[in-house]
Amino acid sequence: MRRKFLAGGLRSHDHRAVKVLSVIMLASVWLTVGFGGFSCMAEDPSVKVEPLAFWRAGASADLQILFLNESSSPLDLNVPMTVEIHQGESLDSVSFAQVGPSAPAGQPLGPSQFRKAVYRGTVPVKWGGALILKIKVGSQTVKAIVEIEPEVSQSAQPGWVARRFGVDWQEQRNPSSPVAEFLSNHFSSHEPVYFVAGADSPNIRFQISLRYRIVSAESELGRRLPLSTGLHVAYTQSSLWDLKGDSQPFLDSSYKPELQYSVERMLTNYLPSTVFFGVRMGLQHESNGKAGADSRGLNLVYIKPVLTLGNPEHFHFTFEPKIFAYITEMRDNPDLAFYRGSADLRVVVGWKDGLQFSALGRVGSHVNRGSILADVTYPLAVFNDGLGAYLDLQYFEGYGETLLHYNERSSALRFGLSLIR
Repeated sequence: MRRKFLAGGLRSHDHRAVKVLSVIMLASVWLTVGFGGFSCMAEDPSVKVEPLAFWRAGASADLQILFLNESSSPLDLNVPMTVEIHQGESLDSVSFAQVGPSAPAGQPLGPSQFRKAVYRGTVPVKWGGALILKIKVGSQTVKAIVEIEPEVSQSAQPGWVARRFGVDWQEQRNPSSPVAEFLSNHFSSHEPVYFVAGADSPNIRFQISLRYRIVSAESELGRRLPLSTGLHVAYTQSSLWDLKGDSQPFLDSSYKPELQYSVERMLTNYLPSTVFFGVRMGLQHESNGKAGADSRGLNLVYIKPVLTLGNPEHFHFTFEPKIFAYITEMRDNPDLAFYRGSADLRVVVGWKDGLQFSALGRVGSHVNRGSILADVTYPLAVFNDGLGAYLDLQYFEGYGETLLHYNERSSALRFGLSLIR
């Protein structure tokens, strides 16, 4: 009877009653759909973030976000298409776009269920080290500590061979085994690595070098005390090989172990985006491993600022002045400082993936007692992607090419390959 009465009542009125009822019904539907459904929305979902693999400044990175329904009622979930990431309290921010939702948008999220989405974006070039990031997900802001590897060292850029054999550990990678993960967390390039040969004796000169980070940024201590991740031990060996001599002997070698503390990126909030500044400092021993009259050795303490101007991914200048002081008596070579001085300067100019010029210069007590080691390198990858080393034309002029003959002047032109430049 009630249904009949309503139907008859509507038919007996004009169309304005129909319009009013329609508006009320549409408003009810709009509130239900437009606001996600008040009937099933208990509260906002809990959000947890997880950086995927490793992040490197200037490179693409992925971020996984888990949306958790910890309530006893279903939730209408709105997975945002983008999230905004801020570096701590600074104004620097970057937007990551969604690339991989695990379920269609708008599907309700049941009690105790979760949904994940992957976001991808480019990490700003000047971000580096252990950073606290604020990730804005819709109306919520979540904090996360992320270790961001700096750009590959401008003074030591790896080639394909170096990457394959694990010499340059500053370059980003996704380890596939515990050993690879350990190496990537602890080892990095240090000085250039090369093998060059010439016509004059000594014919061959080569150098190997690497650094070991004592406290990994992935470790618990590294997360709690990020400053501890700057402590390294390093080793460099330079050798001269005389193939023309009797029994083809090594003429001389320099063995240089050192304890180093480095900050690869600093003052990022005060420098333009095309200026990068870092500092390395440490204690270094150098000797040739010989005994008697041929013994040579020294110990020094140094500080080396590193300043890069330009785009590290393209054309740039890098300046590395090294200021040092001798801290022990040098009985085997008391006048060494006259030829080496108390400072040197390395300059790098060129393209990351192209032609590059570098020079290491020293000035002794007199200008004519110094030396210069210059390299012009060009990537073999330009000719074929499978060729990853660099062609290296190297020239030395001055005193001290070997530690044994530090007070003798020499010059040499050599050509070969560089694995890390």
